[in-house]
Amino acid sequence: MHEDDDVARSLREASDLAPFKAGADVVVVGHAFSPGREPVRSLIARLVVGSIDKPIQVCCDRSFNPQGELRDGPRFRRMPLRYEHAAGGPDTSNPAGVAHDTRDALGAITVPNLLPVDHAVTDPGAMIPV
Repeated sequence: MHEDDDVARSLREASDLAPFKAGADVVVVGHAFSPGREPVRSLIARLVVGSIDKPIQVCCDRSFNPQGELRDGPRFRRMPLRYEHAAGGPDTSNPAGVAHDTRDALGAITVPNLLPVDHAVTDPGAMIPV
């Protein structure tokens, strides 16, 4: 089942109806919350299950203005952990994600909120791993 029953959006509940599955799938559904619910610019969220340890950097809304300057949006207390907030776009492994060339009405390039840990965004043309 997808968010808002739209197949182009994040998967909310996976089906286990398959003739054969070699392993289990893990789908995280939820939000990252700032410590003490104080507004933050970024944080690290982690999923740990047995030997699986997957951290992700969660950042406030950001964009590069038409002059190439990185601008932070407001700090956050809670951020949805959804495919729409990660890098991606058409013809990638995350088609619901933010394409590297997504521009708003003022020409600013949107930066994904969810990034690999220690990935610094410094250039509007740099590709973010999908």
